Amino acid sequence: MQPIIEVRPESVLIHHRFQVPIGGGDEADIGPDGAVASYALCPMIFLAMPEMTRRGAQIVIDYLLDTLPLKYRRPIGWTVTLATALVCLMGAWITGAETWRQYLQGIETVLAFAVPKWWVSIFVPYGLLSSAIYFFRRLIEAPPVARTDEAVA
Repeated sequence: MQPIIEVRPESVLIHHRFQVPIGGGDEADIGPDGAVASYALCPMIFLAMPEMTRRGAQIVIDYLLDTLPLKYRRPIGWTVTLATALVCLMGAWITGAETWRQYLQGIETVLAFAVPKWWVSIFVPYGLLSSAIYFFRRLIEAPPVARTDEAVA
């Protein structure tokens, strides 16, 4: 995380002072520190994703669910959770297949500090698959107790 903290503010300052794209406009121009920072973003996001899903800390827009009566809220919430789990599962399948292809073909990144691309992208299917498992687990858990301000319809 330290390279990101060190490189990103500098890139932003250069961007605003000299009116150049962050990173110089060409990925090959990013130095080794910038490359490491760029590579570190993927694991940081997709290793945190399953834990955020487990805690239920993902962004939830539940305006629609909160306006529904309790008898509709649970089935629709269950359906949305199922759809989310299936989307994560499909995403894991697609990104897993792409990561496997990168491994078989020996594809490398194009930044100044080249590494096998699958070293970076392997975290994407892991995060999506793990999150899908947590969403499926949520489907079979007992529903939460109704709030005291809700009447059973």
